[in-house]
Amino acid sequence: MQTYYQEFHRSDRILIDHLVVRALPEILTNYPSLGSLTPLAPVNQLTSVIRSRWFDQEVIAFLERYPDAVVVNLGAKLCTRRWRLPILPQHWYDVDEPAVMRLRQTYFTIALREEDLVYHPLDFSWMQAVKRQPGQPMVIVLEGLCMYLDPVQVGALFQAVAQTFPKAHLLFDTVSPRLITLDQRTFRGCSGGCHGQPNFLGDGPLQFKWGLSAVEEFESWGLEVSVVQVMHYLQQIVDYPERIDTWMIQFWPLLEPLLRDSAQIYHLQL
Repeated sequence: MQTYYQEFHRSDRILIDHLVVRALPEILTNYPSLGSLTPLAPVNQLTSVIRSRWFDQEVIAFLERYPDAVVVNLGAKLCTRRWRLPILPQHWYDVDEPAVMRLRQTYFTIALREEDLVYHPLDFSWMQAVKRQPGQPMVIVLEGLCMYLDPVQVGALFQAVAQTFPKAHLLFDTVSPRLITLDQRTFRGCSGGCHGQPNFLGDGPLQFKWGLSAVEEFESWGLEVSVVQVMHYLQQIVDYPERIDTWMIQFWPLLEPLLRDSAQIYHLQL
């Protein structure tokens, strides 16, 4: 949310979220452990909004093609995408654990909706609560979730989704395996942890645990997937030269292949 709040106040903003601007100051006043409004590093700010905008665009395109589609926002945290879209989704489920859903109810909705599912993402009971007609189009959005699960958890989650929701689409972001190794080394070298991504509920820092090197990894889980699109979104920062350091532009031919393989967003169909 802090990313969207800062972006709103930029004259060159590329993503607008009115709900965040209204709700975030009050949330941080009442829950200071969730963070502060300290500005993010410019490159981190830019990459975050580029990533979120791509998720927005993919969901919009899916709903334009399938207006009656079911959308599941898994591991919702304080995601405000449902209110940010120009299309009103008819079947939108937000799924997360009780503490998160209490915050969402307090600041985003008047009452708990039937589609607000109070489950941990790895408690697969949420799948039984989602209402989907046979053959009904479905997309499950897992933004900022999979890289913090271990490989066994990711495999179990995707296998359960494939079994329960055949032909469903998946939108998720991930990092390269080499970043997992780097992140683990960083943790070992820091007293008390020093990763830049805090845990949402303030229970300590989060650590990268899973990265995808190739889609073929799904075959090891017994899954057959179709690749709809792969987005190497870090490459897009060069499209905003006024928002990145000069040295990055100068050394872009060297940086581009590194950034291309560091993080991706996948749109797959099971």
